[in-house]
Amino acid sequence: MAGRPKRIPDPDLAKKFHDWRSDAGLTVSAAAGRLDIAPSTLTRSLKSDSFSFDLQRRLKRLIEGGSGAPSWAASAARPAFDALSIKDLHLLHEFVNLIPKAEAILKSVLDLRAEGDTP
Repeated sequence: MAGRPKRIPDPDLAKKFHDWRSDAGLTVSAAAGRLDIAPSTLTRSLKSDSFSFDLQRRLKRLIEGGSGAPSWAASAARPAFDALSIKDLHLLHEFVNLIPKAEAILKSVLDLRAEGDTP
């Protein structure tokens, strides 16, 4: 049975990632999405300050800015980016962070209605 790949201790990379993630305003789940891995995999690696070779490589590329959208996608989206002010971007960031809470509230209300209760 293969199991998980061997991990390489790298506390400096873990600190750099935490700093980068904080500066970018991303959750661990959002960062894991950018890395195309499960959030639990990233959380486990960060708790132990050790990473598989592949994850270590992906994190370094993400922190250095090399794993963003492909250049054709960035150039196509450039007019939309240019139209947004810093204030717009901050508001959009707050909105995106509220989506999981809104989903949970809506699910609760729908579940209550399905049971015949009206809030």
